[in-house]
Amino acid sequence: VMNKDGNAVVAGGEAPQQLVDDLDTTTSKLRRFAAKQPCFGDYAFAKIWLGQKGIVMPMHYDATDNMYIMAWGRKRAIIGEPGQLDQLYRYPNGHPLVGSTQVNL
Repeated sequence: VMNKDGNAVVAGGEAPQQLVDDLDTTTSKLRRFAAKQPCFGDYAFAKIWLGQKGIVMPMHYDATDNMYIMAWGRKRAIIGEPGQLDQLYRYPNGHPLVGSTQVNL
């Protein structure tokens, strides 16, 4: 939704003005929040995830920071402690699913 320069894009092209306005409003509020979090790294590389009812994401790890905001409904999330990556039975390096666990929780 945003390119590396922080401009709103849709499939590589220009985004509709309403989306641009919504992203500007949202990111200005999120930047203030993120700046107060001592553990939150560079906001520019954070990901925001959107989904719909019934979407299941397999257990995985991310190499960059994420900000998960639940707009409505509920979501079950299992979060491992730092240093527990090897205990998650991840796929080996070079495997297409290297960032995911082999365990189905």
